[in-house]
Amino acid sequence: MREQGLNDIWFSDESRRLRVPLWILEKLSRYTGQRSRLELGGILLGRTFKEHDEITELVGPSRKDVAGLFSFLRKKEPAQEQINTAWNKSGGHVVYLGEWHTHPGNEPTPSVQDRDMIRQAVRTTEMELEYLYLMIGGKGGSCWIGRQTAGRPAVLSHMTQI
Repeated sequence: MREQGLNDIWFSDESRRLRVPLWILEKLSRYTGQRSRLELGGILLGRTFKEHDEITELVGPSRKDVAGLFSFLRKKEPAQEQINTAWNKSGGHVVYLGEWHTHPGNEPTPSVQDRDMIRQAVRTTEMELEYLYLMIGGKGGSCWIGRQTAGRPAVLSHMTQI
């Protein structure tokens, strides 16, 4: 794990703050350059604190995931193995925080399928959190980050850089 410092970027919506180390965004940006015609994705791991959350790892796609021109399907089993490993290595401090994937354009925004996927994940994921994050990377280092709460299933609130 890397040290927190000046290279952290903070995002916020009306009720929660999220710390994202710059190297996480750089890693996301590299995925938009690989096989750039296909969408790629994976999971977000991190820590939760009283005042904020922090992404500590952007786990890449597994060999079992399915990448398409306008879609990405993450397989549950490989992701769950990564989540369990991170949880065990951290003594229960690193948890599943959400999903990430790439879009082919310069200004990524969630599609209807993206919104349905993250709502479904919040409903079906067994965890103590009542929300998950969705991060979408686009060309040129662009990024969209949202937070889906269980209490407001129709709303994926966009987090802005603060």
